[in-house]
Amino acid sequence: MSATVEKTTKKLLGGVTGKGFVPGKSGNPNGRPKGSVSVVEGIRRKLLESPDGQKRTYLDIFLERYFNQAIKKGDAQILKDIINRIDGMPTQSHELTGKDGEDFAVILKIPHERS
Repeated sequence: MSATVEKTTKKLLGGVTGKGFVPGKSGNPNGRPKGSVSVVEGIRRKLLESPDGQKRTYLDIFLERYFNQAIKKGDAQILKDIINRIDGMPTQSHELTGKDGEDFAVILKIPHERS
């Protein structure tokens, strides 16, 4: 790879090239190392437990309080969060314009490697 192509690739990949990340290839093909701790998995397990002597799980208690805050107390942010989790986030469009609203072009030059 020529120096120019390597510099351009480095810019496109946020500074990582060579022995770093390769587009389209996993940076961690073997997955999470054995014995590592996942906070998310720990929270999931805990939510499925029941507090001492109760039939309901922590997940049931959490959801009841979450919906109570949203609906009975009218918390608009939580209501919005619930709707977004059910229907997905609304799509947002962005329009980019040049000076004085004119169209503009993005030109990417990638030099050919010389033999």
